Amino acid sequence: MSLCLPAKIITDKGTQFTERVFTTFCKDLHIQLVHTTVAHPQTNGQTEVTNRTILRGLKTRLDKDGGQWVDELPNVLWAYPITARTPTRETPYNLCFDTKAVIPVDIEVPSHRVQTFDFNANDEKLRHNLDLLPEVRDEAMLKVAAYHQRVARHYNRRMKPRRISIGDLVLRNIEAAGKGLQGNKLSPLWEGSYLVAAMVKPGTFKLKDAEGKMLPQT
Repeated sequence: MSLCLPAKIITDKGTQFTERVFTTFCKDLHIQLVHTTVAHPQTNGQTEVTNRTILRGLKTRLDKDGGQWVDELPNVLWAYPITARTPTRETPYNLCFDTKAVIPVDIEVPSHRVQTFDFNANDEKLRHNLDLLPEVRDEAMLKVAAYHQRVARHYNRRMKPRRISIGDLVLRNIEAAGKGLQGNKLSPLWEGSYLVAAMVKPGTFKLKDAEGKMLPQT
């Protein structure tokens, strides 16, 4: 039976990927190990935004009582799909079913929608909404494109390009340097300053610390 091994492995700079045991393992099997410059390679941007929104919701509800996040998580997860997003001005729930969700408060304090609910006609109305769903999604995509254009124009007006040259003093992202696990959400995000010693390629540099020692990673 033949054994298939990867020719290259691309990872972030987590300690589990940079420690000697793993690097030696890859070297012995002739596997090229490549560490990305950033701490986490870009994966699913939508998932990252969703996780950030959920975390923000937890912080808002918990304030200083962070130990109770497990109890508040169901409420935040319920609030996420029924909250309108700025780019689309639609809720994720509506973009999925083309109908508004009935929130728990509408059940406890009956609204007009709940009081006039017709179970027999409900299925037919839901099917009708699903037939119109592609148009709703197309309109949402146009809104997202227009929103991205507005954000890009605003960013470009405020953005001042700054080229990094050899001899400049710069800061280094702590998480990208493989030190993210040593801190917490309130830890500093940057460390340094470091001296730019050489340019490997545009946007990638070799750095020296205050003692003149070259850092091992770009």
